[in-house]
Amino acid sequence: MKEEHKKKLESLIGFQMLTIFFVLFFVVFIVISFLRMDGLRGSTLKEQEMMLEDVVRQYENSKEGLSNNIALFEKDYFNRAEAVEYALQKMSLEDITVEELKKLVTLMQVNKIHLVSDDGVIIVSSSEESIGLNLRENKEASDFWKVIDGKEERAISIGRKSIITGEKRIFIGVKSKISGISVIQLDVAMEVYEKTISAFTIDTLIKSIPTDKEEGVFAVDATSGELLSITKNNKQELVFKEGETPEEFLKHLQKNYHWSPAKINGKYKYLTLKHCDHYIFGVWTTVGKTYNNAVMELIVMGGILFVILILIYFMLKRLIKKYILSDLENIDKTVHKVLLGDVDSSFDSVKSLELQKLGIILENWREAYNHTSERLMKLVERLNPDVAIFECIQEVNKVVFSSNICNLLEIQDETLQDISKDCQKFKNYINKIRQQENDEGYIKLNSGRYISIDTLGEGEGFYGVILDQTKELKRVEQVEEQMKRDSMTGLYNRLGLEEEMKKSLIIQPNQGIMMLFDLDNFKKVNDNEGHQAGDDALKRFGDCLRHCFRSQDIIARMGGDEFVVFIKDTLSEETIQSKCNLVLKQSRHALLEYYEKYQVSVSIGVAVVSTELATYGALYQNADNAMYMAKRLGKNTFYIYKMESK
Repeated sequence: MKEEHKKKLESLIGFQMLTIFFVLFFVVFIVISFLRMDGLRGSTLKEQEMMLEDVVRQYENSKEGLSNNIALFEKDYFNRAEAVEYALQKMSLEDITVEELKKLVTLMQVNKIHLVSDDGVIIVSSSEESIGLNLRENKEASDFWKVIDGKEERAISIGRKSIITGEKRIFIGVKSKISGISVIQLDVAMEVYEKTISAFTIDTLIKSIPTDKEEGVFAVDATSGELLSITKNNKQELVFKEGETPEEFLKHLQKNYHWSPAKINGKYKYLTLKHCDHYIFGVWTTVGKTYNNAVMELIVMGGILFVILILIYFMLKRLIKKYILSDLENIDKTVHKVLLGDVDSSFDSVKSLELQKLGIILENWREAYNHTSERLMKLVERLNPDVAIFECIQEVNKVVFSSNICNLLEIQDETLQDISKDCQKFKNYINKIRQQENDEGYIKLNSGRYISIDTLGEGEGFYGVILDQTKELKRVEQVEEQMKRDSMTGLYNRLGLEEEMKKSLIIQPNQGIMMLFDLDNFKKVNDNEGHQAGDDALKRFGDCLRHCFRSQDIIARMGGDEFVVFIKDTLSEETIQSKCNLVLKQSRHALLEYYEKYQVSVSIGVAVVSTELATYGALYQNADNAMYMAKRLGKNTFYIYKMESK
């Protein structure tokens, strides 16, 4: 092995190894990065789900506490109203004054006390401005109408607007037994109620959850889209898109954010949502927090992986150089010696296990070198008689070839013996034959067969392979022909029709007739008897067209129940009509069974080649229009397209 060849081989192996290692590095790095990122995303979503479950659990618990507190609140203030009733029972209505009620206001820790008559009018009140108000005339007081009428014993109205101030208040009323007084009503500030339930509200629940600026918890009214609360360490708004309506906001909350982050308040965040009652609870974590340390981890991991691969690369390169390249060099030297006649040279210096097997094979080859070339050529010939090989060994000026080379090249034995005496003469002969190659690299012989010759080597060696390509080319032609045929009927398909028509229109530009056939009511056959019967009908009609037209006419099935025939010649209109009538008659006979059952017939559209109709597309379009005209005329007929009928 020459030194320059050795260096080239080392460089090639080194380059291939580097390429493999770099590809391996990037693939492994990308896979590790993806798995790490996906793991972090999954971990974040898992934590969010756990936090969300905890929020919902706290909410469920708070509902029970809220219900209990509201019940206690109502019970307490009903008791206070009854206490007022009890205190006033000792007094006559005339003795009950504003001052007396004010004392009770202070005692009962309420804002106002109203005494309502049977007519619904406030007749006495701790607030003089309320005296004279008629509760029956105000819908705001409708909760107390039944108590006034004696249909209910008590009522409470939370958040009702005051008739005088319009402020939201709490009104508690109980039925009075005092003569002239129908209802005793307490007026309590809304703040008292809110303070009572504050520990159990959605806002209190959310605000109590500890979070940092990179994560948050929120609650939204699922009906109105109102943001009810958000953790206090976060921006007190939740915006997916600037200027969005509540409906658009709710639509965003209906999406699945399991695989991709949502853009909230201008930042991408992983979002987990859960519906509970008429609320939507959500937990989000910024993408930055999720992958906070991931980049540095991946850089360190990539560096470690790169160092490991580089170390492996240099180790493998050293081993290959020591055990593979040196063995290859020894084998190369020994082969050259044997080719030059030194048959005593040995291949026993090979070190690597894999190449030792090669050394044994070469050793056996060396021992029978005088006959090996001929045996090799015969083996190739037996394996494939359509393949011949040759080699010119420049060092000994010897040409070795398989015995079937004469048959493949179609030359006489004398000619072969003459050109094979000298390597250069044989090489010149082969190159001369190759000058006859066509654009596809094939050489046509006198018998009509096709061969290809591939040669390799320059300088010290010249060798090659001769292949008989005749069978392969025929196979390709058959495949191409099959591509143009309809598998069911054996007729041309759309591709074959278009190709053959274009050839015909090039040879005879102004001649030809396109006839388009469509089976009427064919769908009934498929619907009632199945596709097998439908296929049978299509095959029958295809055979009918074969009998009605010449072999040189182009007959095709376009698909479904549509067929086309292109007649390459120009016919008179009378002849065209006769041909159409023949098809109608023959098809009626061929499809008689289906005609009697389902009225299956044929509609024919005809377009004649002219100066205006000179392309496949134009002919097909007008034949199709003519066919539909035939259908409109009642089916089972034909229509010939004419330019004036356009």
